[in-house]
Amino acid sequence: MKKLMSISLLLICVFSFMLSYAQAVSGDIAAGMLRFHILANSNSEYDQKVKLEVRDYVLLKMSESSASPYSVEFMNQAESFANEYLVNKNVPYRAKATFVRTFFPQKSYKSITLPAGRYNALELLLGEGDGENWWCVAYPQLCFTEDVSGELSDEAEKVLRENMSKESYEIISGQTEYRLWIVDFIGNIIR
Repeated sequence: MKKLMSISLLLICVFSFMLSYAQAVSGDIAAGMLRFHILANSNSEYDQKVKLEVRDYVLLKMSESSASPYSVEFMNQAESFANEYLVNKNVPYRAKATFVRTFFPQKSYKSITLPAGRYNALELLLGEGDGENWWCVAYPQLCFTEDVSGELSDEAEKVLRENMSKESYEIISGQTEYRLWIVDFIGNIIR
């Protein structure tokens, strides 16, 4: 009975360590990024089309901006560009931009995989914001539309390397494989 208790305690300690380690790495990855999140007015075909058109317009205009990604100026420019597009197209609602911290699912590009987790985001709410969303990484620039390959540019790779630990970069770029030795150990015992 004591042996079972000791093994159970050891497993709890190991899993607690692994969980805290995973949270630290995830936090390091999230700290170096700003996500861009657009919520459509509704799920109607029209509103979903507007969302994608606003996305393309805002991304094009923001690529020409010199504003710092975490600045109020950056947020205000995104909102202004979105509203400029909506007014020009006679869309009956407007956009509102805010900075938020929200959960995003795992996202893979050709050369990196970003873990699911809570990230800082520039959120662009179109009208009521009740529709399906679209998102990408605004900083470093990893926002792509369907006609782009999804390859990480040298500049984006450099910014990622500068803004996160070597270990975190190696994890998202697939250069390091992490295995749970305890799972392998138990798997070998069961075989």
